Amino acid sequence: MQAHQAGRLLVGAGNRAVVSRAEEDVVIDRWSTDCRMAVVRIDQEYLENQVRAVEAIHERPEEPFTVLALAQLAGVSVRTLQAGFRRYLDCTPLAYLRAVRLARAHEDLRAADPGVTTVSQVAYRWGFVHLGRFAADYRTRYHTTPARTLKSGTADGPRPSP
Repeated sequence: MQAHQAGRLLVGAGNRAVVSRAEEDVVIDRWSTDCRMAVVRIDQEYLENQVRAVEAIHERPEEPFTVLALAQLAGVSVRTLQAGFRRYLDCTPLAYLRAVRLARAHEDLRAADPGVTTVSQVAYRWGFVHLGRFAADYRTRYHTTPARTLKSGTADGPRPSP
């Protein structure tokens, strides 16, 4: 803002006005309220766009999503999608996708018959093509190996007897 003779020159949203100190407080208060409302509206739209991407990941985690495909689904740019995931989920879109896939693989391993199903089959089903990386990520998250989960039926104890 610039001082201007008897009042102040306010510049905002392309408008200029010379106002007194009392008028300035009213204008600034009104402008702040309008901006807060606009920010809330923008945040709501921003969050709704992120939710569309998250829902797609949960509905179809086996799909070979790219960041671009998720951004298009959400109706935002790649940069906006990435910023939203960082802001609301503290990770990248693809890291979130990997976490969802890992959880689904864990569920499958717990429910699978070890005589019929292999860890590789489950990993490939959920889009993990590097089995060593899958096993390392699995161990980090569940504190056990995928093979042990498949064999025992749970990460915490033995498979219940039929």
